[in-house]
Amino acid sequence: MNIHDERIWILQWRMLILMVILLIIGSLSGSIPVVFFSALVLTVSVLSSVYLRAVQNKVTWRYEKYFESTSIDECFDVFIELKNESFFPIFNFTIDIESRNEKELLFIGNDNRTEAENTMYSFSLDLPPKSQKTIKVKMKGTSRGHHQWSSLNLLLTDPLKLQSKRLEYQKEILPVFKVIPKIQKLKDLKLKSLLQGFKNTNHSIFLDETGIVGTKEYENESFRHIHWLATAKENKLLAKKY
Repeated sequence: MNIHDERIWILQWRMLILMVILLIIGSLSGSIPVVFFSALVLTVSVLSSVYLRAVQNKVTWRYEKYFESTSIDECFDVFIELKNESFFPIFNFTIDIESRNEKELLFIGNDNRTEAENTMYSFSLDLPPKSQKTIKVKMKGTSRGHHQWSSLNLLLTDPLKLQSKRLEYQKEILPVFKVIPKIQKLKDLKLKSLLQGFKNTNHSIFLDETGIVGTKEYENESFRHIHWLATAKENKLLAKKY
């Protein structure tokens, strides 16, 4: 896990060093406004840092997927459980997930507001102290293979939104999704019978034309099935019976 600090301009390290210098100069010169302002900035910076340090190691997440594989363009759900084990509430806690490209995985919907398909997913919520919440992420695979999220970031922000910590998790611990080709539903195959008496073709794989067992009334069969000797004898069209 990589941790990245993000601060507003007044809490940048150079500004904090400047505030320390102003605090010293103000104290020596007896300038109360300068001392008050610089002390306020330094105090807020310290409290914000202490808060973020206290919660960053107490936030955990895990995922659950209740399937082994999915088909191309088939929607599926992944459940992410977020847990806050600290004694402080976390406001505007944000989880950002990204897939490599649209030819592998797509997220459906964003912040539960739309059903748009995108390669990025973002969700924000508040976590009370000693609590956990589960969010449902709707996805679909767009090509066959084993696909994985390219990144997952957790964004922690102090209550005053002065600075934040972005927790970036390595790809090795992110879930892998097995996407197989889409299984098409076959329609009922309406096979035409090839049995004698129901055939609609001149040839049948079930008809042995060498085994003649008798004659029958002519039923519009091919001329080669007419029994000409029996027809001449009976004076009516008769067909060979196999």
